[in-house]
Amino acid sequence: EYYADENDSLHSAEHWTIEKCIFAPRIKEAPSKDLYNTPEIWTARFENDFSRAFAVSRFNRFCEMGNKDIKAKKVTLEEEVANLKSVLHTNWKMFMNMYNYYTAQDGEMNDGGMMSLTLRQGAYKELVDDMIGPKGQQMLRQFLTRVFITVNLEEGGDDEEDDTNPNLSLMAHEWVETIMRVAHALHSKDPTLQGSVCACVEKFLLNTVEDLPRVCRIQDSDTYRRERLYREETDLVLFQHEAELKGIYTAYSYLLMKKKRSGVKAFKPLFYIDTWSTFLTDTKFFDISDLTRPEIKLCFLQARMTVPDEYDRVAESTLTFLEFLEALCRLADAHEHGEMRVALAYSEPTADNLSALLQVLLGTLALKNKHRNGCLFIECNGHSMDGKKACDLTKFLPEKDDEEEEEEEE
Repeated sequence: EYYADENDSLHSAEHWTIEKCIFAPRIKEAPSKDLYNTPEIWTARFENDFSRAFAVSRFNRFCEMGNKDIKAKKVTLEEEVANLKSVLHTNWKMFMNMYNYYTAQDGEMNDGGMMSLTLRQGAYKELVDDMIGPKGQQMLRQFLTRVFITVNLEEGGDDEEDDTNPNLSLMAHEWVETIMRVAHALHSKDPTLQGSVCACVEKFLLNTVEDLPRVCRIQDSDTYRRERLYREETDLVLFQHEAELKGIYTAYSYLLMKKKRSGVKAFKPLFYIDTWSTFLTDTKFFDISDLTRPEIKLCFLQARMTVPDEYDRVAESTLTFLEFLEALCRLADAHEHGEMRVALAYSEPTADNLSALLQVLLGTLALKNKHRNGCLFIECNGHSMDGKKACDLTKFLPEKDDEEEEEEEE
């Protein structure tokens, strides 16, 4: 039994079963060993993120500072931290949706490594604008801006993790402390909260989150998978193009294999976010679409299945072939509607949107390789795979009219 609503299309379809679904290998390959991100995988991820945040010495000091109930010995520091952990755990999926949304807001996809996949200062300022408005209180804005700088101060510890953690950007475990400090800055003056960080986070969830963009606060990756991705008609389109898409995935994974990326040491044929950007550049998607770079970046981020440990940088930074297919589906839906929306706000079927987009992307790629008869070849100098044919895109070349055929014959 898979972790999905019992009314899910996987259970209700009469002629289509999960065994036939192109995404079925996720049951063995995904970190959750499921088609969805299970509660267990979210708990594992939260425990890793929280434990790293808790290990910073200033964590307990901040929870204790200004807490009147701790000072009056009505509650212990341990109880405050336990309550805070429980609130964060319950809402960690939503907080990670926020993290991915604001990580995407800079639109940066060139580095391909940690600098492209962590929340940078410019994107954090957009979060501040969304919380208090672009013309919000100047003193509060300055205080919230300092939160980013404070959380970025490293205390030392694991040298390998310190080398991976980039300066002037927030990793997910630093996002834990960021939420605490932002919530406290916004709500600690409420006398009913007694200076409790936990109470401030709860008020942040009730009040502040409502002011954030809808896609940011309620966009659940699994809702999209359940409502739009795991559908028979979507599956059919993907199966019809599977050979070409697998060839494209392979060719582009090799194309940038030797590139150095921040925080990632693996030099293997993998599909990073700069690979995604290169593919979309070659297919001229940026030229034909009204989508912004942040929305295109978010398609990549949301297509990833949750990884238990963010320091598994290869798994965290790359798309598997199935995740690449999902990213294309998300891109097709957003492109057709001219913007990224929550899953239930899309009107046209994913299958129709995907089919139309693939015709354009594959047709453009075929034309780009017209000198090779519409075939895509692997390019990776010095590698044994260099020059091997990845896929044949001939059928996507536009049909020649009579005049073109006569000119070629002459």
